Order: sequence, then structure tokens, then C-alpha cells
Amino acid sequence: MANYLGRPEYFRVVYKLATRDTLPTNTTPSNETALREWRLVLEDRGDKAFPVNVAVYSLRGEARVALVFELWFYDNTRMEWTYTGRWVHLYINITV
Repeated sequence: MANYLGRPEYFRVVYKLATRDTLPTNTTPSNETALREWRLVLEDRGDKAFPVNVAVYSLRGEARVALVFELWFYDNTRMEWTYTGRWVHLYINITV
């Protein structure tokens, strides 16, 4: 990830499992439970790549799930985490 906001920023990447019906949008995060998160501060024009290990399991019997990573930042004015509207997902098929 990279920061081009013109100021240092405190970010949080949230990992969730979702279905096609529970994917996030550009205005709302997924309503699925957060399974893991990573927090980091990036200076302006700073970037960071890091490997992640995540758990994967069937979601309510679904054989096809989406690995979802949402980007959040800490809003110092409101003193709360705010969803940026940026996210990425990767569909996988689960077979047993």
C-alpha cells in the first residue's frame, strides 16, 4: 500500500470473508465480521508491502467465497476509524 495524501496517515487493513451478496462497496464496508487486521502509519509518499497469512473456511455453507481486504484510516477529528471506500477481493472455491 502507499500513501499519497500529502500527510502522514494511520491506516488499518481489515480482512473479511464475504459472498457476492456481502461484498463492500465504494461507500459501505462489508457487514461480515472482521477476521484479522493490520495497522500501520505511512509517511506522505511512503509505501509498505507485507505478506499476510489468513484463515479461509466455508461461509454459511458457501463453496465460493471472497477474500476481502478493506482500507480504513483513523480520523483524528472524529476520533474513529473511517472506511475509505477502497477495497479488493479475490474469489476462491473451497473444496473438501
